[in-house]
Formats: sequence, structure tokens, C-alpha cells
Amino acid sequence: MNGARLTLLVGALVFVAALSGCGGGSDATGAATGASSGGKASEFAHGATGKKYANFGHEAGAKEREQASETLEENLKAREVADWATQCETLSAKAQARLEGNGGLGASCEVNLKAMAEPVAQSAEVRQDPMSGPISALVVKGPEGYALFHGKKKHNYAMLMEEDHGRWRVGELVTIQLS
Repeated sequence: MNGARLTLLVGALVFVAALSGCGGGSDATGAATGASSGGKASEFAHGATGKKYANFGHEAGAKEREQASETLEENLKAREVADWATQCETLSAKAQARLEGNGGLGASCEVNLKAMAEPVAQSAEVRQDPMSGPISALVVKGPEGYALFHGKKKHNYAMLMEEDHGRWRVGELVTIQLS
């Protein structure tokens, strides 16, 4: 592995680590969070990792959940087929800025995504779309949330979502496998 590719790989790992969210705290109203609402999110509250994401905040309503689900589905399908332009369109402005800044090469979102995935044939497995249907819950706290969904091969997943000009956008490049 040459030095430039190693530097890019280390940068990508730093980027992914910087995008990871934390649970607990309070929501936009100052109310304590960390307890599951008992809704669909409770399906994901198994083990320490699952509980962290299921208990992140309160469950959003159906309209927000559906919009977030459509955006996440578009993002993951684009990632799988190496459609960098579409994947960038579904990322939040904050995620794009992080990607274009210290986590990337200082280039555009599309250029950085392509560079991180090269050689594209060898990254196909990690870029696979794990969704098997719409998200089950969108757990939110202020402008951040997690889309929780049941995926292929009976695994459960979470993905950071960020509210961006009234729409939920994807806030990370990789899904978090919960089980």
C-alpha cells in the first residue's frame, strides 16, 4: 500500500470516528433522554450497543420517519452502485463539510467518496446496501437522530441522520451494525 493510499485510509477512519454519535443527555426542550419510548425503537434495545441507539431520544412521527427512510434508502443504493453524486446529495451539509475537510483530501464530496472506495471492485462488499425495507424507527434528539432498521441476513442497523434545512439527511458514510 503506498503512502498516499495509507494516508487516505487513516483519514477515512478518523472521519468515521468523528461522525459517531453519543447517547444520553437532554433533548431540545431540556428533558432528559435515554429511556426508550416503548415504540418501534424498543425492538432494537438489545445489548449495550442497541440500547445506546434505541434510547438516543424520542421517536419521530410517521412523516419524518418516512422522509428519513427514503433519503437513507437513496443514499445506500447510490453507495452500493458507486453513484457518488447521488450519495453526496443525500448527505447532510455537516457530513459533506467533514468529508471535504479534515477527513478527506480537501477535494469535493464526490472526489473524496470515489477515492475512499478505490479500487471500487474491492470495496463492493463494504458498500453493499444492508436495507431490506423501510426504517422501523427514527429516534431523534434536536437536529440529530438515528434511523433504526432491520436489514438483510437478520441484522439490525443504525445510521446517523442530521436535520438539514427541514429535511433528514444522512450524517455518516457507514451503517452501524447492532446485531
